Amino acid sequence: LPAFVAASSSYLVFVAINGTAPLFSVSGNPQFVFADLAGAVALGPLCGIGARLFSKLVRRAKSLLHVSPRWRIPAAGMSLAALFGLTRLLTGQDLSLSSGYNVIAWAAEPGRGLWLLLAILVIRCLATATAVAGGGVGGLFIPLAVAGTVVGRLVGVIIPSADEGLFTVLGTAAFLGAGYRVPLAAVMFVAETTGRPGFVVPGLLAAVSAELMMGSMSVTTYQRDRGVLPTAADPGPPVR
Repeated sequence: LPAFVAASSSYLVFVAINGTAPLFSVSGNPQFVFADLAGAVALGPLCGIGARLFSKLVRRAKSLLHVSPRWRIPAAGMSLAALFGLTRLLTGQDLSLSSGYNVIAWAAEPGRGLWLLLAILVIRCLATATAVAGGGVGGLFIPLAVAGTVVGRLVGVIIPSADEGLFTVLGTAAFLGAGYRVPLAAVMFVAETTGRPGFVVPGLLAAVSAELMMGSMSVTTYQRDRGVLPTAADPGPPVR
């Protein structure tokens, strides 16, 4: 109940200043086309697999925080610099350094090649993991959303849809929902940020199939695998 009050009051203050325009501008009017719904079901496992790999990558990066601290941060910084240069070489933009929203807008534009999208996906994931390994703090919510957007755009290139923004939005919901194990919240997130409730049904199909593929993995160690409660021998993560 306190969270509901805080969320509603903060939202009212925000829209009073910034308005109610959707965070992500999506054109078109999605219809319940069988091919699109089948594509949503096919997109989910891809996002689930991607979220599993991303989760393992992030957890591995976090484990490096306790190894050789003297050279960890300079090494991570040099690696990030190389990734920044690579994205500029491929796209002419700093898609590793800029805001995740800029990457989402870039991926949503028509004419993006399959291999270029795949390269940006890999580079973005590596950049996030490198920042984590170097002790950087920035959160994983937007990196998950960006990765899902790019995966959805990849599927959109392979499976053309009447609605160009459909798979992009569905990928965001599926990847984000699987990564944090919050499929319903992820679907409602994309419905609210796009102002398009028509994405809910195909988003649920993609998010559920991604969740099944994700299994018991998560990007955060604060979520216990399969509901296992902490024990005396394993008290779980410390409270900060």
